[in-house]
Amino acid sequence: MKSAGCIRPRGGRKLLIAMGLFLALMLHAGTALGQKAGSAQQIAVMKTLKPGVVTVAVFSSTIDEKGIESWTRAGMSLGVKVVVAKPKAMADIAGLYRSVVKEKSAQMILIPDASDELMTGVGFEYLRETVLADQVGILAPQEAMVSNGALCFVTTENGKLKVFVNQRIAQVIGANVPSEPGASVTYVVR
Repeated sequence: MKSAGCIRPRGGRKLLIAMGLFLALMLHAGTALGQKAGSAQQIAVMKTLKPGVVTVAVFSSTIDEKGIESWTRAGMSLGVKVVVAKPKAMADIAGLYRSVVKEKSAQMILIPDASDELMTGVGFEYLRETVLADQVGILAPQEAMVSNGALCFVTTENGKLKVFVNQRIAQVIGANVPSEPGASVTYVVR
């Protein structure tokens, strides 16, 4: 006779991870039309697209200590190490990229701030030309960047995440776009 205890569903760890990601998305979901997705939401999307992600690099020339703490906590809550690269000038970007991808093994890069002129300009240009050889994707702060080489852009619309994905980039880096939309996420593949 079996004793009463914890029931473990089939699919074990993968199912538990999926449930955890779903809960994180629900807990952090925004409600306004076109609102920027939160830190945890964006990291959860990266983990959904590339489930093996354990390290994410945040590239920002404008990030402050509060922002660093927010990204770090969001990553920790989802089992992801967040490393922050804070370039002061264009000349810093290549070295920081080598550090976070080659030395710290970041599998995804996130540019969090659409008003960060360095990272949405020449920083993005450098990264998009460099990341594919390392099979690293970029989560961008602007939808237009998806058609220009970023893997994805995440926003919220009516309390639901909307993820715009560049299918060509997803294929190159080995990311998988869920074929069926979730209750809290819609994927728009381009």
